[in-house]
Amino acid sequence: MHLSVFPEGGALVTGLEIRVYLEAKNLLGKPADVAGRIIDDQGNVAATFETWKEGLGRFTFTPST
Repeated sequence: MHLSVFPEGGALVTGLEIRVYLEAKNLLGKPADVAGRIIDDQGNVAATFETWKEGLGRFTFTPST
């Protein structure tokens, strides 16, 4: 599985909500359906995500320090 993430605007800024796009591909390079969670260093769920079409998806979250 290969998961690529692309923050809108190219950077994560602490305290500002950001949209993040993702692309998932299987080992053969074909689009893959995935779902998951972004976990912070405290074990809290910062965001959830899933692909919705052809291995593509997006989610929003607010980075913190």
